[in-house]
Amino acid sequence: MKASVIITTYNKPTYLAMVLESLISQTHRDFEVVVCDDGSRDDTHEVIARFRERDRPFELLHYWHEDSSFRPGQARNGGMNAASGDWFVFIDGDILAHPRFIESHLSAARQNRVLFGARVKLNEAFSGELTEDLIREHGIEKIYREEFSRCRETVYSPVNDKWTDAVNGKFMQRYGATRSPVAAMVWTGFCAALPRPLKWKTAFKTGSNFSAGAAIVKRANGFDETFGVGGGEDGEFFMRLFNAGAVAWPVLFNAVAYHLYHPDNWEREGERRNAALAIERKTVRSGKVRCESGLAEHDYGVLR
Repeated sequence: MKASVIITTYNKPTYLAMVLESLISQTHRDFEVVVCDDGSRDDTHEVIARFRERDRPFELLHYWHEDSSFRPGQARNGGMNAASGDWFVFIDGDILAHPRFIESHLSAARQNRVLFGARVKLNEAFSGELTEDLIREHGIEKIYREEFSRCRETVYSPVNDKWTDAVNGKFMQRYGATRSPVAAMVWTGFCAALPRPLKWKTAFKTGSNFSAGAAIVKRANGFDETFGVGGGEDGEFFMRLFNAGAVAWPVLFNAVAYHLYHPDNWEREGERRNAALAIERKTVRSGKVRCESGLAEHDYGVLR
């Protein structure tokens, strides 16, 4: 099975370079990387061009469309249209991957599953100290392990106000970037015993570390491009995958990711947030699988 790693980015060339560096050292070698660029300046393309000259295990594609507000769903759709893999692994352009990250996703991949991992948020000071050279020479896993006591964010702000989200966030901040096959086996066994709806409710769903088969993603027609600056396209996309019959499956404590610092850019409340939630509620009520404006209708942007 060939993986396509789908990376969204926007004007963070230094972060993107570190993400690509973390992917060079993956234990699994049969994959491609598709950078889904939401309108970045030329310095992002310069990073990609530099990595294309490097010895690397993956083909490196670069989808780009013009900057027109915040459109990560559209950028992902454009990148997926160019992808050739059987399994899509989604991360953001600020997610550093554990060396066994792709291996862990593919080892749990099944046709009807959507795999959810987690990520630990690194703090601003530590993120600023990291460089491509450090990751190349030492590996993010070793650096994180040695700096465990000082590298993580001390405050976790969940998107929602639910107390369960706050507890889950604090738990992930403490243990989410610790790879433990024993803990993974225990958690997977617990989740396996749950009915399908509860599997989805208990999953640590995040748009920055999940994967799914290309076939079910295309059946759902990818991300709904009617979402705008307020975000929310991830949650609605997950609901359509659930409506399609997919099973949420954990790769916690296996597919480990490290989230470089940036200020939160999602909206907890306001008109745009309410509009996004309204779209998601409609998807839940209707049982809709395929969005009306997605992969099949995506007709702009270029490969660079």
